[in-house]
Amino acid sequence: MAQVFDLLYGTTLRGKSKAIVELVKVLTKQSGKKARLFIGDGGLATYENAGLVEARLLDVVEYDAYDFPQTVLDRMVKGWMPQPVEGANKGKWASVKNEDYILTIFEGASVLGKYLLGHTKGGYAYRAGQGELIGNKNDDAVVKVKDESMPWMGGDGVSMGGNTMSHYRMVQPILLNAIKVSKRLPGWVIWTAHPTETVDKSEGGKTGDFGKLLGKTLVGPEIGGKAMADWVSREFGNTLHFDIATKLEAVQDAVSGRNTKVNDREYRIYTRDHYDPDGNFLTEFRAGNRCPLPEMMPDYLASEKEEDAGFALVKFYNLMAEAKKIELAKLKALATV
Repeated sequence: MAQVFDLLYGTTLRGKSKAIVELVKVLTKQSGKKARLFIGDGGLATYENAGLVEARLLDVVEYDAYDFPQTVLDRMVKGWMPQPVEGANKGKWASVKNEDYILTIFEGASVLGKYLLGHTKGGYAYRAGQGELIGNKNDDAVVKVKDESMPWMGGDGVSMGGNTMSHYRMVQPILLNAIKVSKRLPGWVIWTAHPTETVDKSEGGKTGDFGKLLGKTLVGPEIGGKAMADWVSREFGNTLHFDIATKLEAVQDAVSGRNTKVNDREYRIYTRDHYDPDGNFLTEFRAGNRCPLPEMMPDYLASEKEEDAGFALVKFYNLMAEAKKIELAKLKALATV
């Protein structure tokens, strides 16, 4: 079972991937083992630019390059990977020795949801475009369109489909099961996600018409839509929210001598539920930690630069380890009484 099983979420360019880069450096140095990354969006550039791939500290699988997303997801969370193309298997997926990896990163749950729902062969929009009915005809309209074929195109026009609510009801349990299965991997397991607005059902919130939120709203991790955003954090050890607090400071321009305002940004990793750091709205953001000594864990860890967010994440895990060490010492003392 995973030694650490956490979820990191936040809007793009809030420091999630850069934070994980620093975590990879620390864990690979401590353990002598590599990390691996399953990724399906442009965040790969962060890891490549950090040199982790060239230094052979990180193995990468770009899952969105493969057809049949459900099967790909199933193999990923069990620790399967495509084999080297020069070997006998020539790129075929196969199980690997998962113990060789200290950290497995799934970037991320939101992207995987779009991958399952999308137009990749085997995705739900693709299936709709092929005329496959998923769900009840009376539930919602199936969207299917097809281009006409023009002489210069060659072949038939492309068939395209759209997503229905039945698709989301299929994809969300699939993702939840994948999350649970990945917990069986050894070492550290980190999932990432983007945020989405949803309702807090524990506080009486509910959905109205499609896309309409009624009652208390909150922001949480997007896992194949909005339905799980208010409670999926319970599946993980810690759920950390990455955000930016912005304030305007008056400075004097060196050339013109005029006063101007510039943004002073602070990158934050929130460890508990919180509100917008800029105070622009009162929607609550989900976050939580399981530190055995809550007084040791601040509400957030901050850094002035995005590249320093990694040190803040490492500090979080150092605080968790320190708190456990203190609690363990207390328990050993009780055992000798």
